[in-house]
Amino acid sequence: MLKTLLEQGYSAYQQLKQADTVKAPQTNGPAASAPVEAPRPPLDERTVTPRIKVPVSDLRFNLSQERAELQQLLRNKLADTGLPPGTQILLKRTPIGTMAVEGKLTPPQREQLEHNLNQSSEVRRLFNRLSEHQPAVEFVSNADKLAKTYGVSNQALDAIVSRESEHNSLQDLTLRLEELRRQNPASVSGESPTSFGLAVSV
Repeated sequence: MLKTLLEQGYSAYQQLKQADTVKAPQTNGPAASAPVEAPRPPLDERTVTPRIKVPVSDLRFNLSQERAELQQLLRNKLADTGLPPGTQILLKRTPIGTMAVEGKLTPPQREQLEHNLNQSSEVRRLFNRLSEHQPAVEFVSNADKLAKTYGVSNQALDAIVSRESEHNSLQDLTLRLEELRRQNPASVSGESPTSFGLAVSV
């Protein structure tokens, strides 16, 4: 009986010893944690490319100066022709690039006035410059107004306006707009230099 008790005790001891040696598997180091993505800033705090600032007020001021200079010169030409005060004319460009006069004039008066205007290099210079600049200013002004009102971009406007303010003179914008008009006429709306007209009264 003593032998039986000893054998039972030894068997229980072996079972306890085996239970102590069984342990949960361990890793060689701390468990790897999943990468944590840095929080993204709110949309209104992210970097947004600013819209190009268009110098519309400067362009309109320069255009008004050119218009006033040409109108005064035309008034002098009208007075030299002997037209009565209050006479109104519309000066337009012909398909061949010369200037044509419309208004309540007799045929001889119209012929003489057109001849005098087309022979004046100063009138031709100012008229040609204004006929190119005014459509450019109107296009830029309208496109910029729509962009500010509705928050939509205008590809044609973005194409002709430089991010460098010193490259956005009236002449710069006019040249770029005419180049764009030649390359893609459908992208440019508004009046063209060939349809320009200027109303003047004595």
